Amino acid sequence: MHLTAGLRTHHKDFVEDRPVACHKEDIHELVSLFSGLTDEKTEVEIVYKGKDRTITMAGLQGLEKHAHLSWTDKLDIHISIKKIDGVVGGTTVTFYHNVINYQLRSNDAASFSETDANIRSFFNRKTPWYAGLNKVLPYLCPLLLMLMLSGQQAFSCLNDGNVPTAGAWDALTLVAMIFFVLAYLGKVFPYIWISLKSKG
Repeated sequence: MHLTAGLRTHHKDFVEDRPVACHKEDIHELVSLFSGLTDEKTEVEIVYKGKDRTITMAGLQGLEKHAHLSWTDKLDIHISIKKIDGVVGGTTVTFYHNVINYQLRSNDAASFSETDANIRSFFNRKTPWYAGLNKVLPYLCPLLLMLMLSGQQAFSCLNDGNVPTAGAWDALTLVAMIFFVLAYLGKVFPYIWISLKSKG
């Protein structure tokens, strides 16, 4: 907790451990959770972290300009709510590969609790359809590999002169290995998927 201008500022870190998929409209929706009274000003900074570049955008209008960028699993959103007498609240949301951390702050206890509940509801609604698969993939992939990496089976088929069957076993083994590696790297069913493009 911090004290600012004689008011108690509620400040806490939260972690969301769930898959999330977001488009441009979803980022707008997240920011809109902090739209308050008419005398408040909401300032937004978005930091996109791609494979080969990092881009900082001041305001939501930057999303339109950079809509061509590929999806990412690393993004920071900084939101500050200001009044004449200074900053009265806001958040920093960090999406990083397989975890979401957000630091929420407000000098009003009721607003703090309500905003936290709204953020949690937001993330719950943005859970992708394949979220259930992410839970079983760590257990399914090794089993799949054990079945597919049956070199003995392929070798046995080859010894029996059954070349097509041996080739099929080898192909399945290769596909399983590629799938396992891509799943491990988060390229198949990514835990966090954020696109600056529109849903349509």
